[in-house]
Amino acid sequence: MKAGLLAGRQVAGGGGLPFDLAFDALWWASGPAMLAESPTDGSIRETIPDEIGSNGLTGFAGPTAGPTWQAADSEVGGEPSFKFASVGTLFQSGAFASFSQPWSVVLLLQNNSGANDQYFIDGMGGSNRCLFRTASGNWNFFAGSSFNHGATPASGFRAFALVANGASSKIRVAGSQSTGNAGSHSFTGITLGSAYDFGAPMLTGRFVLVGVYNGDVTPVAVGG
Repeated sequence: MKAGLLAGRQVAGGGGLPFDLAFDALWWASGPAMLAESPTDGSIRETIPDEIGSNGLTGFAGPTAGPTWQAADSEVGGEPSFKFASVGTLFQSGAFASFSQPWSVVLLLQNNSGANDQYFIDGMGGSNRCLFRTASGNWNFFAGSSFNHGATPASGFRAFALVANGASSKIRVAGSQSTGNAGSHSFTGITLGSAYDFGAPMLTGRFVLVGVYNGDVTPVAVGG
């Protein structure tokens, strides 16, 4: 895999390892495109730019419900972040050219609770989901079928890598990896902070980085 925008950068929460990867889409609180918009600390975001291409994220539910951009967030090691406060919003990308499996999503996020049914990401509709959430006392990944990581969710800041690849799908949580069957859905777009239809508890926490890769990220060091 060729080096990408984050090559050689040490990102807080990333297990002390660089994200040496050329993402196909990347939303990053301290990315060049984000910082080029000159955000102010605590400002509400209605959009989040794509650092790689044209798949920016747009908020639904009105500007007063958007996440706030934090310039130096102590909850995520002093990194900039997008702070979600469970106030009834979701952020969605535009439609992607469909990625067949394997495809991957990398997350640097902080969650305030390990409670069940907290939705971190989803697809854009019911037909091709990329759902990652807490469920039944586990980290849970669904892309047509559902499997659990096995570790009990807890609040905190950590790196996640999700690989959708049928029965060889993976959930990697802060360096600990589990394999199972996540299903056969392709990747057609992403929702942040909620289920695609607002049908679940919203995220209370922060995103530092969300990256999408058309392939399997796990040969690259992600999250330890």
